[in-house]
Amino acid sequence: MKTHILQSAIIISIILLSIIAPALIKGNDVIHLNAYAVHKLNEGEKIKVVITFNESSRNNIKNSLAGKKIKNHISPAITLVVDKEELDQLISNPDILSIKEEIQFHTAMQETLPLINATSSWNLQLNSINLTGKGESICIIDTGVNFSHSALGGCYGNNSLSSNCKIWGGVDWCADDGASFCSEIDDLPYDVNGHGTQVAGITSGNNTMLGIAPMSRVIMFKAADSSGDLDYYDVVDGINWCASNASKFNITVISMSIGGGLYSDYCDYDVPELVDAVNAAIAKNVLLLLLQEMGAVQQAFSSQLALKM
Repeated sequence: MKTHILQSAIIISIILLSIIAPALIKGNDVIHLNAYAVHKLNEGEKIKVVITFNESSRNNIKNSLAGKKIKNHISPAITLVVDKEELDQLISNPDILSIKEEIQFHTAMQETLPLINATSSWNLQLNSINLTGKGESICIIDTGVNFSHSALGGCYGNNSLSSNCKIWGGVDWCADDGASFCSEIDDLPYDVNGHGTQVAGITSGNNTMLGIAPMSRVIMFKAADSSGDLDYYDVVDGINWCASNASKFNITVISMSIGGGLYSDYCDYDVPELVDAVNAAIAKNVLLLLLQEMGAVQQAFSSQLALKM
């Protein structure tokens, strides 16, 4: 009996929260937050939001947010970590068009090598060169990489063009491991989860484990925290960063084994910045490998696989 009463109370609370959520944040049309995000704010927690504005108001917005950590600057939007009081202040800013919680992705993986029969391609040749990835680099957007692993060369090139390390370089876009909502950045993308190292092994391993392209090198854009979660705009930043550094490191492939959101049709309207980033990379002759975990859901696709472009 007590269990049924508790379950009923929880259900009623969720329904009420969904109904009164807009009122809890002043009911402003600028705000687009789900009930759970509002609940976190009212519990004193912080959330990461995306703020859009007219491009002509950029300087006004930056001045009004002086002293706060702004992570992404994808025009005309920025991402910011806020509590309820700070959110109320943003709502009253006439230069702001919309405020919504940032989409999150999560790392995912399949048993790649057996599925694609990669080993048979190593004996193939193009212009008398074996298809092993020699001279090419793969930019991986993931949880980082354990560059001390013997299959990955055991060293880190630290973005030096003179380095011979298999893990040539990269960047840590989530150096605080999510403690400050991935607002810290540095140049050491060490793996905090294990997923990124596994991906790097599958693409480029060449010792105790052979990868799909065992002679290729790796550039790691660490965008995820130790839980394997990564924010939408950080993924967009990752694609743009890899494409911008394509000529420097001879990046010919960007690899992402992530998922977030499920769509049964094209979703370009929902993720326009992702579409722009993918198209910009393709324009630089960079191939994108976008992988999705296939579990119980077989009739829907994560956003990166549902792009029409």
